[in-house]
Amino acid sequence: MAYVADRDELFVADGGDSSCIILSGSDFHQIDRIPLIDGSVTGKTDSPDTGYYDAKHRIFFVGNGGRSANLPYSEIAEISVDTHKIVGKIRVETNNVEAMMTDDAHDRLYANMRDQKKIAVIDLKQNSVIDTWTTPDLNLNTALVVDAPAQRLFIVGRKPGLFYAFDMATGKVVQQLPVTNIADGMAWDPALKRIYVMASQGLSILHQDDKDHYSMLTRLPTNGGKTGLYVPELKQLYVIHPKTSIDDAGLLVYRVNP
Repeated sequence: MAYVADRDELFVADGGDSSCIILSGSDFHQIDRIPLIDGSVTGKTDSPDTGYYDAKHRIFFVGNGGRSANLPYSEIAEISVDTHKIVGKIRVETNNVEAMMTDDAHDRLYANMRDQKKIAVIDLKQNSVIDTWTTPDLNLNTALVVDAPAQRLFIVGRKPGLFYAFDMATGKVVQQLPVTNIADGMAWDPALKRIYVMASQGLSILHQDDKDHYSMLTRLPTNGGKTGLYVPELKQLYVIHPKTSIDDAGLLVYRVNP
C-alpha cells in the first residue's frame, strides 16, 4: 500500500481482487480499479502480493502473477499514480515476487525472487532483469530495503532467520547476522543508522556501524506481528499483530530513542 499525499490517494495491491485499488484518502471510497493478472485460478487469490511506491518517478510497482495465477513467472506492473494506467510491465522468472525497492540514482529496482532464493536486479530504462544475486543459506527471502547512499541492499530470509547486507556494486554479501525468524517487514532509519526487522518471533534492531559492519542492538517481542511501518518524523515504529490464543489482534507502538 502507498499513500500519495499530493493526490490524497491510497494505492492498494488487492490480492483478493487481482487488481490495484485506488481509494480516496479523505473518506476511503474507491476511485479506480486497475485489473492485473488474475490470481483466482488456483483458489489462492493472493496475486498481487506486494507493492512499492517510487515517489521520484511517481510509479507504484505491483508484483503479480506467479503461483496464484498458475504461472511459472511473475510480472511487476508499473502504474502511474497520475493517470491510473499501467505504463510498463517487467517479467521476472519467479513464481513469488516479494518486497521490492528502487535505487533512483542508478535507475534500478531490486526485488526478492523468493522461490528461487534470489534477488532480481532490474534496469528501469530497459524494464528488464539484468542480473540475479544469491548467497548460501538464503531462504524464503521476503523483506528488502535499500540504503542507496551507501550502496547497500538489506535482505532478510526465513528458516533460518538471517540478515544480509549486499554490496550493490558487486552483488556480494559483506556481512550476515542471525535475526528473529519469520520476518515479513523491514525498515531503515538513515538518521540513526538502524535497521528494524519485524518478524512473528520478535523485532530485531540492528545498527550500521559502517557500511560493511552491522551489530545487534536488541530484540523485542511482537506478539506474532511481522508487518509494520516506521515513521521517522515521529520516531515511532508501528507493528500489527494477529489474534492468538493469548492475545487479541492489536497495534504495537515502539518509541525509538536515539
